[in-house]
Amino acid sequence: MRHRERRTTGHIGAIVLALLIGAVGCSSTPETTSAVKPEPEAVAAEIVNHLKAGKTTSAEQAFAAVASSQRHRDVIYARVYHGAGNDYAHSKYDAAGVSLRFLANHYPEAIAVREALLYSLFLQRVAQEAPPSPAATREMQALLNDLRSRERQPPAGVDLVSAQLAVDAGRIGEARDSLAAFRSRWNGSPAVLLPYVTEIERYVASH
Repeated sequence: MRHRERRTTGHIGAIVLALLIGAVGCSSTPETTSAVKPEPEAVAAEIVNHLKAGKTTSAEQAFAAVASSQRHRDVIYARVYHGAGNDYAHSKYDAAGVSLRFLANHYPEAIAVREALLYSLFLQRVAQEAPPSPAATREMQALLNDLRSRERQPPAGVDLVSAQLAVDAGRIGEARDSLAAFRSRWNGSPAVLLPYVTEIERYVASH
């Protein structure tokens, strides 16, 4: 399936990049007065560096020290998103996922973050030959459930990811339903998705 999945990567990546541009500034925690804190840009840069190095605990500690400051939260949000966008541009989907997961944890009301994380995990899935790990599958399913509970009509791409998950799990009927839901809302653009969708349809029809 890898050849067809590569055709999908560009489109989903474009969706994620659009989300990265559009979701900046969605934090909502009120600012409180406290001790003098480091400048927001310095803290944001520190967090980005920690995330890129895989030092998530250090990133969490840096965030916790300024979490009560709305000014810091806004700058951190924008900078971490920017870093994730750069990672996507260089096909570093694992690294982008780390940044998006960090944001999803600290900005739970930012729906676009969760959608971007879902697509990040999807891209990691389609880039590998082996089936996804149980942990990755659980995380993707949890994000799907969350997006569907928050939005009356999630983006069509959510149904496409759902179809892939169902195929991976051998739930052909569910894959067929998800694909039909995607088809009902997909206007055929971009056409680069067509080979991918067609191959899933053939797979489902043969099982």
